[in-house]
Amino acid sequence: MFYAIKHALRGINRRKLKNVINILGILIGVSLLAGVQIATDSLVQGLINTTEQRYGDVDIVIEKYQNSFYNYSVYEKLRDDPLVAQKIDGIAPRIISYVSLYSFASNQIESYITLIGADEELDEPFGRLIPDGSYQNNDFNFSLLTNNQVILANRLAEVIEAEVSDPILFYYIDNQGNPRTHTVVVKGIAETQGKGVIQSGRSMFMKLSHLQTLFVAEDKINNIAISTTEGNENALETKQCLEEQLIVHQGEEDGEDYSVEAQKYQAYQDIKEGVKNFRIVLYVFGSLIIISGVMLILNITLMNIDERERGIGIMRAVGMTQRQLLTVLITESLVLGGIGSLLGLGGGILSGQMIIFLLENFLNVSRLITVVPLIISPTGLIASFFAGILLSLLAGIYPAWKASRLDIVETIREIDRPESPRSGNWTITIGGVLILAAIGAFTIYLVLPTDWRWLIFIGSILGFLFGAGFILARFMNTRLAFNLFSISWMITGIVSVLTLIPHLSKIGVEEDKALYTFLIAMLGLVFGAIIFVALNLEWLSDRFKDFFQAIKQGRAIGTISMRYVGKKKTRSALTFAIFGVILTMNVFLAVFTGSFTLGFDDFAENQQGGVDIIAYSPSGTPAQVGNPIQTIKDIDPGIKEVVGMKFRYSLFGAVTFINITDYSDEALPVPTDMWGVNDEFIEMTEYDVVEQLDSIQGNPFEAVKDGSLRRVVLPDIIREFEFEEGGKTYAINLTVGDPLWVPENISYETGEYDLVPYEIIAFVDTTSYTTLFSNFIWTGENSPLFTNVTEDTAYLIATDDRYDTEKNLEVSRAIESRLAGFDTLTLRDRIERLLDFIMQTVNFMQAFVSLGLVVGVLGLLVVSLRGVSERTREIGMMRALGFQKSEVILAVVLEIFAVAFVGLVIGFINGFILGYGMFTQYLREFQFRFIIPWRILLIFLGITILLSILAAVIPARRASKIPPSEALRYSG
Repeated sequence: MFYAIKHALRGINRRKLKNVINILGILIGVSLLAGVQIATDSLVQGLINTTEQRYGDVDIVIEKYQNSFYNYSVYEKLRDDPLVAQKIDGIAPRIISYVSLYSFASNQIESYITLIGADEELDEPFGRLIPDGSYQNNDFNFSLLTNNQVILANRLAEVIEAEVSDPILFYYIDNQGNPRTHTVVVKGIAETQGKGVIQSGRSMFMKLSHLQTLFVAEDKINNIAISTTEGNENALETKQCLEEQLIVHQGEEDGEDYSVEAQKYQAYQDIKEGVKNFRIVLYVFGSLIIISGVMLILNITLMNIDERERGIGIMRAVGMTQRQLLTVLITESLVLGGIGSLLGLGGGILSGQMIIFLLENFLNVSRLITVVPLIISPTGLIASFFAGILLSLLAGIYPAWKASRLDIVETIREIDRPESPRSGNWTITIGGVLILAAIGAFTIYLVLPTDWRWLIFIGSILGFLFGAGFILARFMNTRLAFNLFSISWMITGIVSVLTLIPHLSKIGVEEDKALYTFLIAMLGLVFGAIIFVALNLEWLSDRFKDFFQAIKQGRAIGTISMRYVGKKKTRSALTFAIFGVILTMNVFLAVFTGSFTLGFDDFAENQQGGVDIIAYSPSGTPAQVGNPIQTIKDIDPGIKEVVGMKFRYSLFGAVTFINITDYSDEALPVPTDMWGVNDEFIEMTEYDVVEQLDSIQGNPFEAVKDGSLRRVVLPDIIREFEFEEGGKTYAINLTVGDPLWVPENISYETGEYDLVPYEIIAFVDTTSYTTLFSNFIWTGENSPLFTNVTEDTAYLIATDDRYDTEKNLEVSRAIESRLAGFDTLTLRDRIERLLDFIMQTVNFMQAFVSLGLVVGVLGLLVVSLRGVSERTREIGMMRALGFQKSEVILAVVLEIFAVAFVGLVIGFINGFILGYGMFTQYLREFQFRFIIPWRILLIFLGITILLSILAAVIPARRASKIPPSEALRYSG
């Protein structure tokens, strides 16, 4: 045993340069594993730190539906409850409302600002408001604020360019549903750590008592902030206790109307789940790169065995047993794996930093995370190290087993005897185990109610087919059996990717589970194709040979090159497999990215419907200029058309009542932006109609123009919509012909109104008209909804087709500066921001998998170097027979290029199929077109071919310079 280990270490020492490649392959694999672990751990910690800052010390909040007000006594009862007191260390009453504000100093309007009313003494467990030292004269005492003074969060102050003493007007809805305005002065600008201020710090603070007066809510609140004794550790336990005690104090009927949200705990869970999914995707793509690295190591190890066949025969002849030989070769693999894994840990730290860099630059996570710290987990490094050892062991077992079975006499005499395919009872054993495992998985699929069942379903099919291939190999031609198996894997992958997976979302499967199912199907397709081509590589090399036979000048060179491809089947198969895997990933992402980027313009134009900018008045106050439309046109010569509309704002009292499931189908108020349709609007815009009443012919907007008919058109997105509140999921399910209940005859003195049904006559495909991602509707501008709106309060603006997003944003800012009290939406900019994360994610993955090209090119280079070394005598014979140096180079290049070309074809075909499958799953429903980015793919193809040729030319040039006499005397 010790002799075998000593012999292994001596062998490693003798082949230093050749073993560097093995070490490098393991180093790359371990670096990727450790890097993904480090990057995702760092991402998680960065998100947790940001969440801690965002939610501060507020672990739980208690509200009613849509921030309804309730009695102050609810807070007092919970504060004095002994059961609750054991689980919390802070509780404070608050009023929280989302308002719009107008800054007189900067002439700027901002919507969806969080207005917080707090009692400084009671709110102390959540930290005090600390003056931001970067502002002058910023010294304030919150307890001394008057009802006309406000403290701004520093983030909001930065957005509206506010200074201390600036006047601000804000718009709000009071407790009775009346729209109101109030003017305040900025008393101070504060840091808000600990206060549980979300909305990215777009917040302002007033005294609780003052807001109770402003909102006509004496002795009422709408929010209770709670800090638990153990943070997230006892958040769920405290939540349950609060829910039970609310029922005790308020009675069962009223107590169940309160929503108790463990917001920080839920945010942490969302982070962990989201990063877990991201990590799995990285591991899947990274594992494909690692598999390519393993194939490279396996290829190199097999080449080492081929090169050492005579030496191995001599060792066996002098008495080394098969077991000792296995120990020698496996020990070599383990030592090399250990060195590569150890170096890979350092590479993993660099790889992790590189992935973090890609996250910050491609995903722009800095918008979500303040700082991404570098987190290095010892557990992750240890796991990566042993994974590298395991990969080395797996890559060394087959070559070692093959070497131990070499015939001693034939090996010493250097006789090449073709291997005869052998199969025995072991194939039945392996096949039986795989089939039984597949049947077990399929049984789980039948009884498992979760979304994981589809992933298990595809996995069980692939496992069953794999096992069937082994069993059939015992009773029929081995190649035929595994051909059938590989074809069945390809068919399963194609059918899953193109037919099953695009429909998973329609049957309620969650998006992340559908993604995992897609990844399993992708693996089946990729490796099925690789195995199929590997089994038929000799036939392919013959076809290449036939092709070169038809070319007079290339007949001899082509024949020699292709003979070597067919002769070294395992080596050639592993080489093209590396390229096949890497190129599949790159082409797949390139095709999906192409459909997304090139199809985005069509999608955006459909969503915009001819409108580039929307200017609107949140308060419903008309523009204070003589002729608003002409004023807007005069702002920029590129403004082609302006249409005025009557508009009511969701944050200023505009609501509809919609039936919501799980609320006993009760019609509940939903904030809704309302738009008054007129002839100019119909002439200017064009939207795709998703569904409309059969009785309505032509443009549905013509049918709603007459407001007396009380008809509405809705966006398609609201037709089937889900949202979560209080730990429950609620759904809106609407169809044409359903009523939408809208308040009319509103009395702002008494708060009374009449709920009147409006008929839904159509759904159209656009989200452009929601100012805060709330619901929105169109109805006639002479509808009773606009009784108090006598002038246009919104304008749709179309600009020159040559104006890009930046130019339209510039025009938007100019409009805001001219129309005081108006806010603007640049539609293309908002659509781009909505879809930006998808694009950034794909770009990140493209950059990540491009690392695999390093493995592919490295594999080609190694195979070229070692192949030329093995064929030195053969090259000498070619030169002695009259072949020129250029012909020797061409022979080597053709061999390598043929192998790379096979991988290239596999990669492109699989990439197209997978790209189309991903397109149908994520883009088709948004009416994107499937577009193949030929220019990008041709560039990619050219780079790949160039790298392949370079990988072959370098060793070929070196070999061609060897004198024929020296080459013929070469003995290895």
